[in-house]
Amino acid sequence: MRSWLFVCGSTILFALTGHAQVTAYAALRTVGSSRGEKVLKQVLAISGEGSGAQPNRWKVWIDDPAARGGVRELEVSGNQITSERTPVKSEWAGGKDMDLAHLNLDSDGAYQVATQEARTKGIEFSKVQFQLAADRETGKPGWTVQMADPKDQRVGAIKVNADSGTIVSSAWGADAPNLVAQQRTSENSDERFLNSPESQNQAQAQPAHHSQDEEAAPVTKVAPERQTSPRYAQEQQQQQQQYSDEPGQYGQPGQSAQTGQQSGSITDRAGNFGRNVVNRVERPFLRAGGWIQKKFTGQDTISPPRTKDDDDDDDDNRSNDQYNKPVHPVPQ
Repeated sequence: MRSWLFVCGSTILFALTGHAQVTAYAALRTVGSSRGEKVLKQVLAISGEGSGAQPNRWKVWIDDPAARGGVRELEVSGNQITSERTPVKSEWAGGKDMDLAHLNLDSDGAYQVATQEARTKGIEFSKVQFQLAADRETGKPGWTVQMADPKDQRVGAIKVNADSGTIVSSAWGADAPNLVAQQRTSENSDERFLNSPESQNQAQAQPAHHSQDEEAAPVTKVAPERQTSPRYAQEQQQQQQQYSDEPGQYGQPGQSAQTGQQSGSITDRAGNFGRNVVNRVERPFLRAGGWIQKKFTGQDTISPPRTKDDDDDDDDNRSNDQYNKPVHPVPQ
């Protein structure tokens, strides 16, 4: 019977010891003993709440770039770490690390300052919420103690300098603001940069990115212009001028003749072009008929008179005929 009483008593004592009320400094010492003293230089904030003079559990936020949200959250009960997580989003991400060398006022001292000030104002409370965080300008730790009645209605809040123990600000009564929420939702370093004019100027300077549904307009690459030497450019210009002065195909006038004919109507030029085509088509048949007439009668009254175009055609045909070439005898 005595052995059972001893076992039950030991279990109850262990449970009470494991959940004993400890101060914030004791919770930080537990974190340093478990994770190393270097971790204490990365502490962003520590908070706890309860109905007694000190909370049963403290939450410690540590700056950890390796964590998915940049912050590692530890929960300390008594003298051990009971839970650990890495939230995706945290109100302390990008915050300023605390300089614990200036932590001269522990949570029990902050409680005494808040209690004395509440008595002076005639305020009674039953619940307390603690929060220790770095000042946004100096980085020195500061306490925020918020008090509530049994109905969880805020009755007062006070800010105390953790270095000197002096009261920074306080608010009392039913209209007391939520100073803990204000401190948590204040801008961190990343948010201040995003809201700064420097960040907006950089965003305007960066090129706009197209979404997946948008297609960027194709960029046309212009081929580099070939450079022609002055000598060959002059020869090419002379050849173009020579070809432009010669009559074109189907009896079309050259460039010089076209300059004088620009005043003519389109109908006249179309009629001239048609007559030239008909003449060039009919001329070979008339010449063939004249040749047959000359064979039988000795006269050719059908063939049209020869023109310069006929001579050019004969020259072209003769040049293409490999058997119709002049023979130049070689002197012996």
